[in-house]
Amino acid sequence: FSIDVSDPADLWLGTRLGASRFNGFTFTNYDSLNSGLPVNKITAIVKNGSDIWMGTNVGLVKYDGTNWTIFNTINSGLINDTITSIKVSANGSVWVGTFRGVSVYQNSNWTSFSYQNSILPSIPIYEIETDVFNNCWISASGIFKISPTGQVFSLAQLIQEDFPLQVLPRTGLGKDISGKIAINAPIKSGM
Repeated sequence: FSIDVSDPADLWLGTRLGASRFNGFTFTNYDSLNSGLPVNKITAIVKNGSDIWMGTNVGLVKYDGTNWTIFNTINSGLINDTITSIKVSANGSVWVGTFRGVSVYQNSNWTSFSYQNSILPSIPIYEIETDVFNNCWISASGIFKISPTGQVFSLAQLIQEDFPLQVLPRTGLGKDISGKIAINAPIKSGM
């Protein structure tokens, strides 16, 4: 389901059977029986310093090497418990894509964006990515950007609305070596 390769000497994999850590020599496996994971199915995984952030269908899990902390809609400001994507921006903000929108965790505070308070659609977030300017880019039946100040823009707004462009659902996002956002999608141009 997910892999974090940000540190080749400390790879993390999220699978339907739990999380696995590969230190270059051996695997260490974590599941709901031998760790603080609430369930085995890991939908997203990201390493940030010594913290490992894992998405599940019952919330967000943070593992600091010793302690397991579970964030969900009951005990935090997380907008939805079904996690689809996680990214950490350069300023340390943890961006979490869910079935009902995006939540950001920064300095122990939560802020959420959904169709109820922004132009994001009311469908699952497929993928998120952050750029060097701490913007969060979102793929969800189109491309959207959330600025560090919380403004939400659609790709159409960003490239001038008169440009004849339609980005199809399930558009992929990525980041190149210089930190620039790359959009991977079949694009239909208008006449």
